[in-house]
Amino acid sequence: SLAAPRPNPVRGALEGRLALAHASHVSLAVYDQLGRRVRALLDGARPAGELTLRWDTRDDAGRAVAPGVYFLEMRADGQHQVRRVSIMR
Repeated sequence: SLAAPRPNPVRGALEGRLALAHASHVSLAVYDQLGRRVRALLDGARPAGELTLRWDTRDDAGRAVAPGVYFLEMRADGQHQVRRVSIMR
């Protein structure tokens, strides 16, 4: 499961937490309102348990993203969850 990211809205770094019931491949990425991937945060095998990740609100190229609404999307073990995030500067 993907917990609600915090803080939200965010001005600096965002913390995301996820919990896995058993080991599986996990993909966690940030998308903009048009569905374009902005940043890949995680893509690989993970053991069961909780995991905390930080997003520095930068894209894959290292540039700060523009203020607005983004979506944190997790895919793991056939599950798909999305959480909305607001970025403020």
